[in-house]
Amino acid sequence: MNKRIERSGLQIATPIYDLITAKICPGTAIDPDMFWSKFADIIRKYAPINRDLLEKRKKLQSQIDAWHVEHLGNFDFSTYKIFCNRSVIWSLKALISPLAQTMLMWRSAVRLGRS
Repeated sequence: MNKRIERSGLQIATPIYDLITAKICPGTAIDPDMFWSKFADIIRKYAPINRDLLEKRKKLQSQIDAWHVEHLGNFDFSTYKIFCNRSVIWSLKALISPLAQTMLMWRSAVRLGRS
């Protein structure tokens, strides 16, 4: 197991820390300490949302799996399409909004690192 380095409340595997700090940040306008600080802010803000999204995904996958088991040997595309429209599509819409927020937060953090 890799040793870890603590930065901004994060426990970071040494190879990842070294990669970001020594290889990626140099040559950019991003200060490594600011990177880890902003990254920690993102993790703290979005980790609970990510856990919720993973739980929703697990439930959605269970619904899909159950549908396939229930219709084993009797697959009908039009029935499956109705199932998807009722169950899957609504679940995906619930997942997309927090995901889009996360992506915007990443973009903002990168911009902050360059200003």
